[in-house]
Amino acid sequence: MNCLTYANVYRIYLGVFSFLFFCLPQLTSIGAILFVPLVAVGVYRKELRFHFQWPALLLLSLYLIYLLGILFTDNMYLASRYAENKLSFALFPLLFSFRPNFTLRYASLLIGSALGILVASILGIISAYGCYSAGGDLRTCFTTVYISTLHHPTYFATFIVLVVVGLWWAHVRKEPLFKRSWIIPFSLFALVMFTLCLSLSAFLFLAVVCAAFVLRWIRNTYGKNVFRALLIASPVAIVLFLSLMPGLRDDVDVTYTSVQKYFQSPKGFISGKTGYKTGNEVRLVMWTVTMEEIALHPLGVGTGNVDAHLSGRLKKYGQLDLAKKDEHGAIQYNPHNQFLQTGLEIGVLGLLALLLVVGVSWRIARQHKNYLLMAALTSLVLNSLFESMLQRQSGIVFYSFWICVLVMMSTPYLKEKVSEE
Repeated sequence: MNCLTYANVYRIYLGVFSFLFFCLPQLTSIGAILFVPLVAVGVYRKELRFHFQWPALLLLSLYLIYLLGILFTDNMYLASRYAENKLSFALFPLLFSFRPNFTLRYASLLIGSALGILVASILGIISAYGCYSAGGDLRTCFTTVYISTLHHPTYFATFIVLVVVGLWWAHVRKEPLFKRSWIIPFSLFALVMFTLCLSLSAFLFLAVVCAAFVLRWIRNTYGKNVFRALLIASPVAIVLFLSLMPGLRDDVDVTYTSVQKYFQSPKGFISGKTGYKTGNEVRLVMWTVTMEEIALHPLGVGTGNVDAHLSGRLKKYGQLDLAKKDEHGAIQYNPHNQFLQTGLEIGVLGLLALLLVVGVSWRIARQHKNYLLMAALTSLVLNSLFESMLQRQSGIVFYSFWICVLVMMSTPYLKEKVSEE
């Protein structure tokens, strides 16, 4: 019966939730709801105690600002949907503010995530094979959305990198269960799946992670002077890495050409690029119109109003295809930048709250040398430059869950026992 202690049930929950997130994302809302009675039981049994955490308060504040923005909405359907999707910003900060009196390790979180990635990858391979057997092209069927069927390819590729980093970090820390005998083959398989997702921003994140580890090793081995020289050269190395990766060379070339044309005449580029556009050309268009709207509405346009404002701005540039709205008033593309998305929707106050969540969490990660939390925050910031990472349910749940649990696990545990115990 010892295995059914509250502490073990809590640990198992972290692993099961992580597993469900990756391979059965439709069940994560149920998993999050079930966490509420689990925490309530822990508080009642005095296994959990409330402990104030700034990142949790800031994340909760971000959600409250979104709720405040609903008061100014012109589209209650989109506003209520966004409020519902972002409920994790409130739920996980509140629940993880009750800290265990017992020790938590990273085993359940990371192993549950690794198993979830494995199952999700197998489902993706089955889907890709079905596409190919039906007469589809080999490269098309075994890359991007066909190989990553449960999560957006950029999200899935980013999550893969984070979990692999976590596995090796736990191995270096000599945590139980994290043996090279299974981490190496899993990492190789994960690298294949990562590559097939063909996400430029995820490849950039991987390059940054690799560069960080290499530069840290060089600094410890060869000293600060060599470290500084290579630090200056690292951006060149990252560009070369991206340009030589299969499937990304053309993307890099097209992006470089588009950026050149854009800076020659931003407004001319946007007005002239009608009809079909590459993903990165769409980003340039959406970034520009979003920044113009932010300049007009520094306090935000209100929750759920982003699409209407962007649609109107796009029409002024003749981008009628991008400006089209569906029956609910949503346009095809969001700003593809979370910071711009947040700044336009809920203004400078919301953007400040988001930046503080990252900044305060980073300070905790550095203070306690939690490199997994550093990697998670880096992935959020870097990918948020190219995607609205906190607009899709995958990003909202993943980052709110991981940031809250890793912040909680970073700081010292409450080891004091109350007198009744």
